[in-house]
Amino acid sequence: MDIQKKILITRFPLELAWGGEEEIHLVMAQIFQKHAIQTELLSSCSYLSERFQKEGFFVKEEFQKDITSNWRIFQNIFTLLCFFVRGLYWIPYFRYIRKVRTVLFLTLIEKLLWTPVAKLLGMKVYWGHHAPLGIWLSKNPYLFLWKFWSQHVQIIVASEFMKQELSVFTKYLENILILPNTLSSEKICQK
Repeated sequence: MDIQKKILITRFPLELAWGGEEEIHLVMAQIFQKHAIQTELLSSCSYLSERFQKEGFFVKEEFQKDITSNWRIFQNIFTLLCFFVRGLYWIPYFRYIRKVRTVLFLTLIEKLLWTPVAKLLGMKVYWGHHAPLGIWLSKNPYLFLWKFWSQHVQIIVASEFMKQELSVFTKYLENILILPNTLSSEKICQK
């Protein structure tokens, strides 16, 4: 029996906007579709959800946003716990109901909290890093989780420079896939 290929893209930005990163992921979804890989989206960004829906992709909207770059998170463990629990619903939903076996996490919160759930359920996990690294990662209170889980995922970056930036945080450089432009998303399709 031929199993239909699917990929789930998730994005939970701090601010709602339509920008270059959102455009990149829409184009990636279109490329996946061209290669018979059905793309689905789970996001708190209404702009992104709306554009994906207009293109005919399956979309589920979530209300939570990425809060992991804020030090006040220590004061709000409840919010982190809520996001983790939401992952205990969404990841099995997409894995077993929607039959998705691959996920591309774009924001830090799901990379840290949902990667273990996805890996436990046997999903292939990609992390997207499309902007230069900054204190949002290097000074992040949860950097230790990022470092641990980075050895168990495939990380997508846009350049050799970004790969070298990540080498400060992970010794697993073989897990980093360079996609210099959106059109090279076809490399994922071949995996």
